[in-house]
Amino acid sequence: MRRLIIFFPLLVLAGGFSLSADEKTAPVDVVALIEGGSFRGHVLSVTEDGRLRFRPGESESVTELNVTAVRHIALNTERNLPGDYLKRRTILHLSDGSRITGSIEDWRADSVVIKNEYCAATILKCGITDISFTTDSETFLPYNSGKSDVIVLRENPDEKVECEILSISDLHVRYRVKGEERSAGFNAVCAVALAGSEKPVGKGAKNGWYAMVRVINRDRLVGTLAEMDKSALTLLTRYAGLVSLKRNLLDKVAFSDSPSFSYGNLLVTYCSNGVVAMYDSSGKRLWKYGKCSSPWDAVELPDGDILVAPYNQGRSLWLLSNKGEDVKKIAQNLSEPISVVLLENGNYLTSEYSHACLVEVTPNGAIKQRYLQGRMSNGVHIELARDDCVVTANGGNRVTKWSLKSNKVVWRKDGLQGAYGAVELGNGCIAVMEYNIKKVRVFDKNGNEKWSVNTNYNHYGVGVTPDGNALIPVMQRRNNRNVTVIIEYSPDGKKLREIPLQEEVMRISSIRQR
Repeated sequence: MRRLIIFFPLLVLAGGFSLSADEKTAPVDVVALIEGGSFRGHVLSVTEDGRLRFRPGESESVTELNVTAVRHIALNTERNLPGDYLKRRTILHLSDGSRITGSIEDWRADSVVIKNEYCAATILKCGITDISFTTDSETFLPYNSGKSDVIVLRENPDEKVECEILSISDLHVRYRVKGEERSAGFNAVCAVALAGSEKPVGKGAKNGWYAMVRVINRDRLVGTLAEMDKSALTLLTRYAGLVSLKRNLLDKVAFSDSPSFSYGNLLVTYCSNGVVAMYDSSGKRLWKYGKCSSPWDAVELPDGDILVAPYNQGRSLWLLSNKGEDVKKIAQNLSEPISVVLLENGNYLTSEYSHACLVEVTPNGAIKQRYLQGRMSNGVHIELARDDCVVTANGGNRVTKWSLKSNKVVWRKDGLQGAYGAVELGNGCIAVMEYNIKKVRVFDKNGNEKWSVNTNYNHYGVGVTPDGNALIPVMQRRNNRNVTVIIEYSPDGKKLREIPLQEEVMRISSIRQR
C-alpha cells in the first residue's frame, strides 16, 4: 500500500540560504510524484531512510519529501553533453537488470573492472550474463550456466563457440578453443557469455530505497540507494557492492519494488477515438483525455507534462498537464503535426505530414529548423535512434532511418504493408508495425526479418522501452471479452511480460514508456 505524501518543511536559517553561482546555473531537476504533479528545482540529497531534500525553483528555502511519494527524479534536465559522451561500445549486461558501458580496465579470475565517465566498478563475473562489443548494434545472449565460456563472432553470428575467455582489453578478446589460443578485435565479435553466470534474478530483501538509476546513454544500474548528495549517488548493488555514480551524468532515478528491465508508466494514444491515456506498469488507467482529434502521438516531458501531436487539429502541438488536463497549445504555425519526440537538447522534433519534413521546435513554440524537406514521403511516425538518427514510417510500404547530421538515408526497408509505426530496438534492429497484415516484424541492418508477432488487430503503433525492448499491442481473448495487452519483448524476440490494459479494445497509434 502506498503511503500518503508527507512533506517535512525545514526551518530556514535567519537571513535565508544563498544560492551559489553554480546552483543558479545548474541543470534543473524534476521530482515527479506518484499521485501526480511535480516540482522543478534542485535535489540537494536523498538519505538511506528515505528523506529527499529539495530546493524548489529559485527559492532559498528547503523542503523535505518522503520518498514513498516520489515516482522518479529526472536529473540535469537542461544539460548539454559533449557529442562524444559515452561512445565506447563495450557493454556489460548483468543478471540483476543492470547495463554498463565502458572500457574494461582489468580482467581478473572472478571479477571484471570497468570504467567510464560516470563510475568505476569491480563486477563479479557470476553476475555478467553477456558482454557485447558491436558499434552499430547490441547483441544479447542468454545466461550461460555451462562450464565453458561462449563467444559469437560476426562472421558466423548463429554459431556459439565454446571456449575459455582469457582476457578482454585493448579492443581485443583473447580466448582459447581446444587448446589453441586466439585473438579477435571487438569489431569481429558479436558477444561473449561467461560460464556459470546467474540466471536473471529479482531483488533481495528491501533494506532501504530500491532504485533503478538510468544514464543518458541507456545504461542502468539497480540496487539500494545508500545516499545522494550534490555531486554523487551511491548504490549498494548485487554484483559490484557500493558504487559511486557522478550525479551530473545521470538521467533518472526511479524508485521501484522490483529490478524490472523496464519501468515507468505507459503513455498511449488512440487516434481513431481521440484519446490520450496514461497507464501504470500493471495496465491500470491513471487518467484519460478525450478532447483531441486524431492524437497520433504523445510524449511525456521531464516535468511530467504531456506533449501531443493532434493531426486533425492541424497547426499546433498540445500541452497537457501530468493529470491529463488541457493546458495550452504551442507552435501554432505547423502544418498537420502527426508525431513528436523529445530531443536531448530539450527541444521537440515533430513530423509535418503536409510538408513531408521534420521540424525542431523550442519549448516556447518557436521553429528552430526543418529537416528532410520534401523527402520524407508522408512520415506518419518518427522515433529517435542512436547516433543522431531518426526512424520514420510513411504509412505505406517504407520505413527509413535518416541521419539528422548529413540528411542522408542510413537504412531503408521497402515492400512493407501499411507501415505506420517503427522503432529501433537495443540491438539496432528495426521493429515495424504493419497495419494491413496485423503484424509486427523485426528486421536487422541488412533488411532480413529476424522475428515477428501477430497483433490480431489493426494497430498503428509499436513502442520501445528506455532499455531497447519492444512494446507490442496484441488483442487477446480473456474472460469472454477482447483485451488489449501490451507485450514487452527483448530485442531478440523473447517475451518478457504482459500488461493487460484496463480499457476497451481500441486502435493504438503510439506507445511510449518513461
